[in-house]
This record gives sequence, C-alpha cells and structure tokens, in this order.
Amino acid sequence: PEPNYRYAFRHVLSREAVYADMLSDDRRRLHRRVGEAMLELDASALSTRPADLALQFRLSGDHERACEASTIAGNQAVALFSYPAALEHYTHALMAARHVDRSSAMTLLQARAQCHVVLANMDDARHDYAEALRIARELGDAVIERRVLLDLGFVWTGADAVRATAY
Repeated sequence: PEPNYRYAFRHVLSREAVYADMLSDDRRRLHRRVGEAMLELDASALSTRPADLALQFRLSGDHERACEASTIAGNQAVALFSYPAALEHYTHALMAARHVDRSSAMTLLQARAQCHVVLANMDDARHDYAEALRIARELGDAVIERRVLLDLGFVWTGADAVRATAY
C-alpha cells in the first residue's frame, strides 16, 4: 500500500515561508488544481462555496472562473444584506472581468454602485455608474445606457438637484 503523506505545520510562519518560497507559476498551478479539485469533489461548490472558489481561481490567474465565482459570491452577499461583503466580491469580480469581458464589467459596476448607494457611499456610487455609462456608450448598449442615466440621476438627487435633472 502507498503511504498516506500528510503535512502539518507547527507554526503559521512555517507554512507562509514555504508558500513564499514557491515559484509564482507553481503557486498559480497549485491554486488552479485546488479550485478544480473543489469542483470535482463537490459539483455544487460554485453555489455553496463561491468565495472559496473565487479565491483559488483569482490566485491561479483564471480570470473567467474567478469572475464567475466572485459574482455569485457578491450576489449571495446582497441576498443576505451583507453589502460590505458584496462590495468586496464585486470588486474582485470586476478586476477579473476587465481581463475577460467589458460587458460583464459594466454589469458588475452597476451592482457595485447599488451596494454603494445602500451604504450611502454616494461618491463611489457615482463613480461606478459613470464608468458603467462610459462602457455602455462604447458598446452601443442603449438600454443599459438609459438605465444607468436614471441611476445617476437618482444618486445625484441628494447632492445636486440641477445636475440630477440633467440625467
């Protein structure tokens, strides 16, 4: 029979030293293998543990799967009214989406802006909506453009009624 090797570090710094000593390509491969193993062992991992999967795929450089898992984690956080967590997940999804698909980035900017509105971070919300508007115009998506213009008008209502009217 094959020996069953298990590694345990007596101190967290030992583990971190070994991890830091690995080549970056090896670390990325290892994170990808961990993410894939999670999916193999549990087919529902994308819906039950999206944040864990997102971390593994983000660290592996798999932007597409990192974006998908982070978006799901953000949506789940919103459903639980955990807007600070949703902001974090949407931010990670957005960083990955910029490598994958501008349309996804536009949708994620809107979702993140809505979280900012709930948390009364109106400057951040305006910034995200303005970026989403820029992408919508570049992509020629008139439906999203109108929706974002309405959202921008709403966000400006509390700060500058004249500017809100322009939207």
